[in-house]
Amino acid sequence: MPGAVADMEHAYNGEPVVHVHRADALRGLKKLIVPDFRVVQPGGVSGREEMFKGSPAEGVGYYGAQDYGVTLAEFFEEALLRLPGMDVLERNRLKRLVREQAVQMSGLVDAAIGEPSKFEGADGLLLGTITTALWYQPNDPSLPGMEMVALHLRLLDIRTGGIVLVYRDRRMVSGTFVDEDALLEELAKRFAQRLQAERSK
Repeated sequence: MPGAVADMEHAYNGEPVVHVHRADALRGLKKLIVPDFRVVQPGGVSGREEMFKGSPAEGVGYYGAQDYGVTLAEFFEEALLRLPGMDVLERNRLKRLVREQAVQMSGLVDAAIGEPSKFEGADGLLLGTITTALWYQPNDPSLPGMEMVALHLRLLDIRTGGIVLVYRDRRMVSGTFVDEDALLEELAKRFAQRLQAERSK
């Protein structure tokens, strides 16, 4: 079984897929908005609780859907801020500006497109969806569990509303304990590295 899991992990993990639609606009983006990511979690939180029931991981903290989206967006913010010439609208300021504009976060795209001055000059909007699936064998704790994560991102030019870049990545990790923080941080760093590479072309 461990060998089969390793084979699955090797087959699932690969290089991210990047499609740049407007290279000139990508190089011109200097300040991004990174709202919470949308999360798709088959089985939901209750499904994860059932998977862990009776196992050594029962009662151990893990992310629910909302936490996953928030935490991943925070890792992306940190990774992007390390890039030369890139700024990110701080998340608490973003929430305050959204309140001042009297819009919901779900209406952020419509509120921001064509109105960069409303959001402190931000010129890019990073929208993301993360899909997570967890498998765990509660009857045999010696068998590794697996977590599979698929990430889909769209980077928009706020000034025009056009899609500048589309990015897809996926990761699988296995083990008796999955470090979800490390997994999410790795996804953020991989995106930042590819973004910088594309901006430098």
